Amino acid sequence: MVRCSYVEIYNDYIYDLLNNQNRLSEVLSVGLNQQKEFYIKGVTEESVSSLEEAFDVLKKGESNKHYA
Repeated sequence: MVRCSYVEIYNDYIYDLLNNQNRLSEVLSVGLNQQKEFYIKGVTEESVSSLEEAFDVLKKGESNKHYA
């Protein structure tokens, strides 16, 4: 099983593109875990088991992107 997330960095802010429509404007932050690895706090992770499921997650994220 693989977990997918999709974020956007826009004007120095991090947004979770897999979040619900009413929470897309929430800004996420970067943290450091005990192994000194970076991660994004509160990001949505979706489990996928096939390439098709991964593409579906990407399509969902693409529809939530900001465009100037």
